[in-house]
Amino acid sequence: MSNPTLIGSGISGANPASFSYTVSTAGNDLLIILGAYRGSTFSLSSITDSAGAVSTDSALAATLGAGFYFGVGIYRVKGASAGTHTITPTWSGNPSAWRIYLAECTPMAIDAGAPALVIANSASFASNSITPVTNGDLIFGIATVDASVTYSWSNGFTQNQANQTLAVATLTQATAASITAAGTISIALPNAATIIAYKTASTAPTVTSVNSGSSIPEGSTNVSTVGTGFASGMTATITQTGGVSVPQTLTYISATSGTFNLSMEPGTGDQLAFTDATYVTDLTVTTTGGTSAGYAVTLATPSSQIFETLASINPTSAYRITATPDLVIGDQLEASGNSAGTAASRQSAACVSGGSPTMWWSLCGLAVHW
Repeated sequence: MSNPTLIGSGISGANPASFSYTVSTAGNDLLIILGAYRGSTFSLSSITDSAGAVSTDSALAATLGAGFYFGVGIYRVKGASAGTHTITPTWSGNPSAWRIYLAECTPMAIDAGAPALVIANSASFASNSITPVTNGDLIFGIATVDASVTYSWSNGFTQNQANQTLAVATLTQATAASITAAGTISIALPNAATIIAYKTASTAPTVTSVNSGSSIPEGSTNVSTVGTGFASGMTATITQTGGVSVPQTLTYISATSGTFNLSMEPGTGDQLAFTDATYVTDLTVTTTGGTSAGYAVTLATPSSQIFETLASINPTSAYRITATPDLVIGDQLEASGNSAGTAASRQSAACVSGGSPTMWWSLCGLAVHW
């Protein structure tokens, strides 16, 4: 899984009614950071996007310190559409000054932060410490000051955008460890700082090919499965009409491939039928990011075997194959032989829900035609 990446960013001028950014790639996140201050308290009533829904990563709350109220809010438009997004904050008691920072990032999820604002009255600033748990996090350091200053960052952060009241710096942390967003400003003034770490968002896998598009005969091994978003520990399941579900042991090879040995008759519980008009068959793959949509596959008999799904049952048991438990409509009969039904050396009955019969009998000398 790749690290989250900052694609582009922008920062507004003083006290904007709204601020716009053009997202280049649909599905990326649009990160929104507000920085504000005032001599008396204030609050953010709402924040909206002209082209998507805004979610809250850390709500802005005015915090008193060094004689001022500071506020930093962190929000996102997850899976943003490509094109222009106009962000509009609505205030209750306007701050004296505020700025809006917008950044397009690959899909992210919070890994650590944001802790409470740390307010100081000096030429330096420092957030509380956070401890990410995932290697490769994209970390944002945020500082806000009540005047125009120059920011200098430490602890490996590189300033991304700054405009007087608000400065944002970033760091990609190769190995997860405790970290603080800190630095200095050109004039000793009241200031506030915070920090937040993002990991790559987990997304559901997709399946694009199974067995190179060919049918999968019973007994097949190392069946190739191709897709996206595969991960170690993933699982697979084959489902069929009527709620039949049989897990498959999927071996992870890479983020785009894996293999499995087809399991049709696991011994207990449901077993799979051969695919036909009655039994539509789908394969799904599951990771921590979710479960893929079903991918249609065809389960086939081994070479030289034939099968038939029972559409009706002769009510006179003397004139048909019987079993314990007895056969019902929807069960499949499988045999080694030819399509004319004139040669058969192996027969079995598959009760698709609940396992195979424990005993069954066929009429000697009876040619079964399918």
